[in-house]
Order: sequence, then C-alpha cells, then structure tokens
Amino acid sequence: MKKKGTDNVTPKLYSKSSLLVAKRYKESRDLVEGLLQEDREYEISEVDQMIENYLKGKVE
Repeated sequence: MKKKGTDNVTPKLYSKSSLLVAKRYKESRDLVEGLLQEDREYEISEVDQMIENYLKGKVE
C-alpha cells in the first residue's frame, strides 16, 4: 500500500546565511561558519551530520 503524498518529495535546502541565523544552530554558529560553503545549499540533516562528524573528529 502506497502512502499518499510521499512521491517526489524534495528536501528543503538552505543557504549558509540562512543557517547562520537559524535558532537551531545558535550554539553551533562558529561550526556552521567554518564547515559550510557560501555557494551551495544544504539540507538540515546534512548540516547536522557535518557538525556531528566534526565533533567526533571525522573531518574530510
């Protein structure tokens, strides 16, 4: 059985500047500033993963 409304769902993307002012990243602004690039957009889950990896010492 297919769930309604789950086909072709595109994730929301946010710019670095939008994420820097987000309440969610208030405590991590320095990390967001350093880890993200100006010229691309990110999903929230992607940014969370990047921060988690950095804090664990797994930076690429």
